[in-house]
Amino acid sequence: MKDFFDSTVEVTATIEQIEKDENGCYVKMSYEHDGEPYTNINLYKSNKGFVEGETKEIRILLTSPDVVYPQKTYIRDMSLRTIILVAASCSFIYEIVQYVKSKKIRN
Repeated sequence: MKDFFDSTVEVTATIEQIEKDENGCYVKMSYEHDGEPYTNINLYKSNKGFVEGETKEIRILLTSPDVVYPQKTYIRDMSLRTIILVAASCSFIYEIVQYVKSKKIRN
């Protein structure tokens, strides 16, 4: 996760256009990084209600500023990884406890 934050930077993007279809909508936005404007950048396809003209905090890749990462996606992914790690750790601890119990019963 540290690599992600080292290789990206947070910017404020303005929602410029929302193209709706039967599956949801394509959100296009613009932002500025190092004095260079980036326009008509696709944030992602979503069925969530965005409003043209509102701003969103996003992260962009430093080496390629037209690559966008929605902030909430990374928080969700980080949470999912944490949950999986905790579940795996609990399973591992449970197996150790069962092994210790079985050793005590045999002795």
